[in-house]
Amino acid sequence: MHAARFVLVVLVCTLALACSGERQKAQSNVLLIMTDDLPVSVLEENLGSYPNIRALMQRGVTFENSFVTQPVCCPSRATSLTGMYSHNHHVGQPPEGGGEMDFRTLEGEALPVIMQRAGYDTAYIGKYLNGYDGEHRPPGWNLWGGVEPSRMATFGVDGRNAEGVTHTEVFGKDTASFIREERGEEPFFVYLATIAPHEPPAYPARYDSLFSNEQAPRNAAFNEKDVSDKPRWVRKHPLENAQRIEAEDDIYRDMARSMKDVDDMVSVLVGALGEQGDLDNTYVILTSDNGFHFGTHRLPQAKWTAYEEDIRVPLVVAGPGVPEGQAREQMVLNNDLAPTTADWAGTEMPATDGRSFAELLTGDSPRAWRKRFEVEGAYHPGYRRPPYQAVRTERWLYVDYETPAQELYDLQADPHELENVAKKKPGVVERLSGQLEDLRACEGQRCREAEGG
Repeated sequence: MHAARFVLVVLVCTLALACSGERQKAQSNVLLIMTDDLPVSVLEENLGSYPNIRALMQRGVTFENSFVTQPVCCPSRATSLTGMYSHNHHVGQPPEGGGEMDFRTLEGEALPVIMQRAGYDTAYIGKYLNGYDGEHRPPGWNLWGGVEPSRMATFGVDGRNAEGVTHTEVFGKDTASFIREERGEEPFFVYLATIAPHEPPAYPARYDSLFSNEQAPRNAAFNEKDVSDKPRWVRKHPLENAQRIEAEDDIYRDMARSMKDVDDMVSVLVGALGEQGDLDNTYVILTSDNGFHFGTHRLPQAKWTAYEEDIRVPLVVAGPGVPEGQAREQMVLNNDLAPTTADWAGTEMPATDGRSFAELLTGDSPRAWRKRFEVEGAYHPGYRRPPYQAVRTERWLYVDYETPAQELYDLQADPHELENVAKKKPGVVERLSGQLEDLRACEGQRCREAEGG
């Protein structure tokens, strides 16, 4: 697999294990692993250090063009649970938005409720939507283990408790316990949301010396010298100095160590599935709520932008009927996670802007697929970046800000988004503006029509 194309990894476990004497399930289980702020490059550049994630990739399908439609934690997770664009679910990011409180009006028709109706035993374990108060129990979950990181008093800043155990290890053990002991006779759906590798990255002390020579990606966009063609909110950032770069490299190394902890967790989960005879009947999905950038176009480490580093995410899927070790080039979105999961359960989401990618996994000739999608961003106070809406096609990224600013990048000729050609390509801007207009307020089937395919 070409490293630069590794973006979305959807793992579907196809390892066949003997299940003699065990009940054969009519519906497959689903285990969705949602990491937090995972830069694609961490896996691209260090895959050999993550043997369990690599094994899942070898047993499943990797999506090379996987994206999120708003690259920030809370809105992205709301999309994964509803299949809706942000302009339809209206869930914001605290403190600027309402966060988890905004999502409560949608809970009654969100994915866990749909899966329960389809006969599934459901469990949520790990980080929930930002702003969660720790008391409300959302409907649809048989086992509720959702947490808000700021309320996890038993874990220190390093993500370890008094025994030195990380929250990743705890979430993994809790999920394995559910798989082994706590679920009923029904098929199960588990949404496992790690805090890792979110800053400050957590990892066991035994990994302190790993990845000591790693650096944040030094591609052409890193600390870009000439940003005169970028919007004002980008231009105001000075070149990063050596001290700032060193600090970012330290964070990047810790993120790589944190993903080693996630890799260990994958081993625990696969082991539990194997012990129960469930591995060959379980779809395992590994992805992230958004990407993450370090020094891209001089920007301090974060997400929030429509640039590739932020909207691209790994996605691997392994499971029943999924061919081993293959890749797919179609553009898939976090909008697609909920309708795909429902599809595997033999049901469908009542209201979704996404589409099931189940048929892409089989290798059969799929129906026409999307050609474009919308990216959305609310006002960012730290960057003072104005709100934007963008359209990402197979070739172009066009960004329209609420202030009089536009960006246009030819991703075939300029994959690192160095030259803003909005003023040089008025015809392309006009065409993409029309496509974006169709996407801005689309809903349901109209979104799928506006995306093309």
